[in-house]
Amino acid sequence: MVITYMPHELLDAKATKQIVESFGQCILLVEGDLRQPDFSKEVVRRTMECYGKLDILILNQGVQYPQESLLAIADEQLEIRTTPIFFRIST
Repeated sequence: MVITYMPHELLDAKATKQIVESFGQCILLVEGDLRQPDFSKEVVRRTMECYGKLDILILNQGVQYPQESLLAIADEQLEIRTTPIFFRIST
């Protein structure tokens, strides 16, 4: 299992790692910004280095911007949610 996280999410990433390891599973934490194409490539490289293969890719991203309406979502907020998915798929 590989989890990417932003620097401000370090405590959550470490807590998740402890939970996963408590079930006897391995986990690789990789800090960085998936909006950067080179970082997506780095994640794939490190995954291959650590595990030797990539079996399943789950594109899961959690960012919250509570709004009263869908129309109130700014373009920048959509970019944050969709750009990393494109980079991960294309890598």
